[in-house]
Amino acid sequence: MPPSVVRALWNARKGAVDSSDDALIFPNTGYERVYRIVKAAGKAAGVPWVSLHTLRHTAATLLFTLEGWNPKQVQVALGHHSAAFTLSVYVRLLSDDLPASTFFDSVVGDDFFGADDENAALNQHQVDRA
Repeated sequence: MPPSVVRALWNARKGAVDSSDDALIFPNTGYERVYRIVKAAGKAAGVPWVSLHTLRHTAATLLFTLEGWNPKQVQVALGHHSAAFTLSVYVRLLSDDLPASTFFDSVVGDDFFGADDENAALNQHQVDRA
């Protein structure tokens, strides 16, 4: 969480009626106020359907797509019970493209098969097909 958000939450907590360690920053009695602020901001931005849950999904989407977080990291950040659940919700965001086949060449190197071995294997394949 960015330091600016942490500071804002601590400041909100200091001004709360109950500022004990286990007190909620936005108890149910204050939810309506936060909801109205989010709805008004969404309407002004041209997305009147926005909600606090929409913002949660947006944050998760940005963690995957812009920050490159893996499913386990996003699971922990969102408090999901498992990375499998997180994947089931957000799998559509992940690329299903396979890496280029040249990736394997970069791992084993061009000399993994000697030039003579490679030519012999190709020639044997052509003989087997004939």
